[in-house]
Amino acid sequence: MFKRVPPRDLSLGVLVLVSVLLMVKSSSDALPGWLRGTRAEPWLSQFGVGNQNIHDIAGGLVVSLFIYFLVVWLPERDKRKRVRRNLQLQFDAFKKGCIREFFNAMSQSYDPALIDELKDRERFREFFNGPFPPDKSGGTPSRMGLSFIQYT
Repeated sequence: MFKRVPPRDLSLGVLVLVSVLLMVKSSSDALPGWLRGTRAEPWLSQFGVGNQNIHDIAGGLVVSLFIYFLVVWLPERDKRKRVRRNLQLQFDAFKKGCIREFFNAMSQSYDPALIDELKDRERFREFFNGPFPPDKSGGTPSRMGLSFIQYT
């Protein structure tokens, strides 16, 4: 249901959250009224010293991570998707080609729709491990299973 998040992405997300929290905590603005008197007020009150430096560093981190997200992470993810999709298409074409060669080795004609059906592993095993249908000349099936490939 949920995809596994790579540790690098998880650590960058935590870094953004910590930076935003530090930006809010070190901000010179007053705490919003709806947060006063809550449990969050002590956590968000300003530090004793160095508030401006912490605010500037945390802001720089948030901006840097946002630019990293736009310039590196999104294009890398899209590239990974393209490569996976291309590999899947190449693998499907390879499977189709192999199945066609199996039929050619058996000297059997085939329906093109059957090729797509046989790309499923279980259906492939079921089809090739059962008796073959007679050829067009009306002869009886002479080969069983995929063992004929070793001898042809």
